[in-house]
Amino acid sequence: ELHLPYVYEPRVQLLNYEAKPDFGVLLPFCGSFYFHEHLGMGDDDVYLARSSTKMNEYSKVGVYQGRNLLVTTESSDMPASYDELRYSILSFIVKYTI
Repeated sequence: ELHLPYVYEPRVQLLNYEAKPDFGVLLPFCGSFYFHEHLGMGDDDVYLARSSTKMNEYSKVGVYQGRNLLVTTESSDMPASYDELRYSILSFIVKYTI
């Protein structure tokens, strides 16, 4: 819908970890690239622990939440709606490109 080129689950080699973020997104109007991680099992402690490890590995190679990494979340009792996800993506892009 936003006409942004993206790759679904690109393989990204971090220092000690191979990550597959949900999306790698190109912003052609500013020549930038960012990753989008959607943590869809926010009520699963094992999943959240693995996600925390992944976020730590991202930071070791200069990928930071709010800078070049968008992280969205949901849980079984609080699923993310289309509108919430769209708003998060658009807000990130506006902040990221300014």
